[in-house]
Amino acid sequence: MIDKAWAQQFAEDWIESWNAHDLKRILSHYADDFEMRSPLIVERMGIPEGRLQGKDAIRPYWEQGLAATPPLKFELRHVMAGVGAIAIVYRNVTRDVDVVERIEFNDQGLGVRAEALYSFAS
Repeated sequence: MIDKAWAQQFAEDWIESWNAHDLKRILSHYADDFEMRSPLIVERMGIPEGRLQGKDAIRPYWEQGLAATPPLKFELRHVMAGVGAIAIVYRNVTRDVDVVERIEFNDQGLGVRAEALYSFAS
């Protein structure tokens, strides 16, 4: 079980690193070979499966997001802790959408699998 205080601290640092547009700090939350799934991988990278594996593959994807105009900004809403995973619920102010980022961790507290889930306007 993930400790609630640890999950909250991780989420706050994660949000701060994105809002600082600090790719090195963002990537420090993850293992070298972590997997990322997101509909934005389909949108930005043209990869139909929406899946990237490893920091070298994910870096260009996130660089595109950080280079966006207007600048990327997230607001933390909630943090949920589970067994070996957390969910970070936040508002992507730039895209005007709510997002849930689910991250699974290894024994060193680094993300090994992550998935971004987006709300869609009706």
